[in-house]
Amino acid sequence: MKAGYRQRTAQRTKKDAALAGFVLLALFLAAFFIMNLDIIYPGISIEGVDVSGKDRQEAVRLLQKHMEPLLAGQKLVVTYNSDAWETGMEQIGGSYDYIRAVNEAYEAGKEGNPIERVLEILRLRREGKNIRLRFRYDA
Repeated sequence: MKAGYRQRTAQRTKKDAALAGFVLLALFLAAFFIMNLDIIYPGISIEGVDVSGKDRQEAVRLLQKHMEPLLAGQKLVVTYNSDAWETGMEQIGGSYDYIRAVNEAYEAGKEGNPIERVLEILRLRREGKNIRLRFRYDA
């Protein structure tokens, strides 16, 4: 009777070990897949616009759609001594640096060793990250 019990226990231990190995392999493959996605990770926004799950081109188009109307109505007043001149942003070549902001969003969570990357991806999902757009103009 004791021999049969030991045999069943040994078989159960082998099954448990195989199951644990399978679960670890599945977790590793899922983490590898998530870390190598060619998209911006969840929790990332640019000027409050959620760009999570977007590739770089989609994120740039989304930002342009949201930000260009805001920029079009803006005026710039240049003052020198007692003189003042008003001009539109388009006249000075004013625009936002979408590419820099999208590249920063895309790189978030993609640096460091695999453990650091997974921890950063989880932190981004939990805490979020908002990236500021830089304004540029032609001099």
